[in-house]
Amino acid sequence: MTRAALAAAAVFLASRMAEACPACATREAAGLGTYALVGAMIAVPYIVSVVAIRVIRGLDGDPRV
Repeated sequence: MTRAALAAAAVFLASRMAEACPACATREAAGLGTYALVGAMIAVPYIVSVVAIRVIRGLDGDPRV
């Protein structure tokens, strides 16, 4: 396959995955709740990572906690 065909397939598949998002698939117009839900889905992994790093450093006795 050429790079253009691979890129086109990736764009098509990415748009299909976005439609699988419950906030996107069930709504016709995005409201404030949709933006809050999408923002939370983006922010939560970072928050969990920060907490995990602090716990691991705390267990290790690292003074940078």
